[in-house]
Amino acid sequence: MIIQGDNRLVLAGMEAESVNCTVIGMGINSTGYPGAFTPVVERLINNIIGLHGKHTVLHLFSGRSDIGDERVDLERQEATLRENVLAFISRDKRDWDFVVLDPPYEIQRKSKLAAYGSVSSVAADVIMRRALASYLREHANEVVWLDGCAPLPAGFARKHLWLLLPGSYHTVRVLSWLTRKPSLFGKLAQENVAREQEPMI
Repeated sequence: MIIQGDNRLVLAGMEAESVNCTVIGMGINSTGYPGAFTPVVERLINNIIGLHGKHTVLHLFSGRSDIGDERVDLERQEATLRENVLAFISRDKRDWDFVVLDPPYEIQRKSKLAAYGSVSSVAADVIMRRALASYLREHANEVVWLDGCAPLPAGFARKHLWLLLPGSYHTVRVLSWLTRKPSLFGKLAQENVAREQEPMI
């Protein structure tokens, strides 16, 4: 794999671990909604989470996507729950096989900024970032996170990264597939260890 120019920064600090990484064109969002997945991104996520109904899937900041059993978004009618994500994760106690996140990279509309009570991105919002990390440690087995960076909450390992090239001078996006480390204590981790130890039939 050849990585040129500023894209090297995405992999900075990862030398200590082996990271599977794919560079791919992001494709075109022709839906008219700025935050929508491109067909390329939607296909990648569906390939990760598998057939509908096979796993329990929570989608945070879901926008107009129909991916997920529970879809949480502040505004979009496609969401199963129209609520501030921070408020949702503060009360939700369910466990999920997958949590998909597509947080806003840059909120520009003042009404949405006020409703979210947020700064321009999750990466820059320490309160939201810590709340998400805590929630994922408690309730997520695997995480699929689309962002302008490659988040790695404590207790998770990178399974695969996709560097999504949007073309022109737009910012590169990163799709991170994270999996829970067996050493992470909690009900989900214990269940995974027990399942792995079951005899094959």
